[in-house]
Amino acid sequence: PDCRFTDSRTLVVRLGASATLVAGSTVSIGGRMNLMDATSQALAPPASVSVRAPSLAVPPTVVLACPAVVAGCGSLKVSASASTGGGARPLSFSWALLPALLTSGSPDSPSLILPLNMLPAGELAISVTVKAFTGLTAAATCRVTVAEKGNLAVPTITLVGPPERSVAASEGPVTVEVLYTPPEPCDSMAVGPAVPHVVWRAVPSSALALQPAWSSSPLVLRIPGEALKAGSTVTLSCDVIAGGKMSSVSTVLRVVPSKLLALIEGGSRDVSVEDGVVLKSASIDPDRSPDPWSCWWTCQRLINGQQLNCNLPSTWQSSCSPGRLFTLVIGGGPSFS
Repeated sequence: PDCRFTDSRTLVVRLGASATLVAGSTVSIGGRMNLMDATSQALAPPASVSVRAPSLAVPPTVVLACPAVVAGCGSLKVSASASTGGGARPLSFSWALLPALLTSGSPDSPSLILPLNMLPAGELAISVTVKAFTGLTAAATCRVTVAEKGNLAVPTITLVGPPERSVAASEGPVTVEVLYTPPEPCDSMAVGPAVPHVVWRAVPSSALALQPAWSSSPLVLRIPGEALKAGSTVTLSCDVIAGGKMSSVSTVLRVVPSKLLALIEGGSRDVSVEDGVVLKSASIDPDRSPDPWSCWWTCQRLINGQQLNCNLPSTWQSSCSPGRLFTLVIGGGPSFS
């Protein structure tokens, strides 16, 4: 652990990845801490601290990567290693399959490997439950189609990230990526080309018109933030064709409104009390919404180390124009910050 005094009376202990403390544990502090003042010193008596659960614990976020279609031979790998939310400690994983199958992955492994050579063709549902040290859990499920055996060679594509997520224009560019594994035949038939033919589609196209420049690599799509329309829902599909066979995978993007960015032109600065200063808002709306803005200015002044609210004097001119230029004109007088 990392132990530091933030002041003469406060000790902060930050636990590392190897910590085993959980809610309900008790930490004992030995009586070897020196207490000193200007005239004396003494040893502090022993004490104990009870460990409580976080007041605002956040559940983990599951990121499950699995292919949509696989050939009925070889093996299938599903990974939840990109999941987050464990803080400084590792997450634990629990897998479930329908139909139930024996696997080569341990129950607490972030990845699962399934032998497919003995599986019947059909749909396989794979679920994972991720648990943080706080006891909070989250789960996700993906469905994989196991193709017929024989001469069928199916390209394997895996979506990197969740099948559905919320994004905002201010987060741009938004990256959607798939991983490609060349098709493996179940007999001596030739495999498909190492470089597949990739087609990206957006539905509805009116919500997002895909551009060739967004694909620096065929398997990676980077969508500029300004191309996203707040309030829209877009399904992005990636079709991969190799060896005469096609596999597809999709993800849903829900575009949520971006937060307004409140900015003051020129930022903080030092001015003389005798000089006037013009403050202009450089605030922006990443979504470029046509709706009018509401805006207001407030001020605070520093008195004896405390920030106190103050009313803007009537001699100060404040305006909020429809053209999105917010101006506060301050004349000489008392010093405000």
